[in-house]
Amino acid sequence: MIQAERCATICGSILVVFILLLIPTFLGADEMGAQAGINKNPIQIKKMRENEDRILSTLEMLYNSFEQYKVTTGHYPNNRTIDELEALKPYPRIKENLLVRRKNGYFFAPSAYWDFWYCYAWPTEYGITGRKSFYVDDTGVWRQTDKKFSGIQNPARSKDAEYWSIGGKFNR
Repeated sequence: MIQAERCATICGSILVVFILLLIPTFLGADEMGAQAGINKNPIQIKKMRENEDRILSTLEMLYNSFEQYKVTTGHYPNNRTIDELEALKPYPRIKENLLVRRKNGYFFAPSAYWDFWYCYAWPTEYGITGRKSFYVDDTGVWRQTDKKFSGIQNPARSKDAEYWSIGGKFNR
């Protein structure tokens, strides 16, 4: 009798754990998975992290390229001359009239004016090629968010500050 009770207790515990593991599958696993990496293949999670690391390296290279341009010319390029940056030459615009470019599962869109610049980067397929969106500007501070980037949140504006968290600072 005692062994039967133990078996029932163990089987019940296993069933509870199994159910808890399956709940995300039935309750919006797509959104939860995209946010927290739940129900994602470990290889896919690794690939997303690699893409995120690569785009951060690209943003750092872009930061250094903008700063070098300013040292040489006394100002940053503008959106008409931005293609002169060596860092951007391997990544042509997706369409001629757009500033958007693509690299390693991410879109990135640098925008430049004579006295400042900024760049957004976001996954080409959110939750598949990456989970984070990034922003960097002429201060060298880069910001990130796990939320799906819609293109309207500007870290420089106080009303959007909660959307982004500071990730770090690039040094020249």
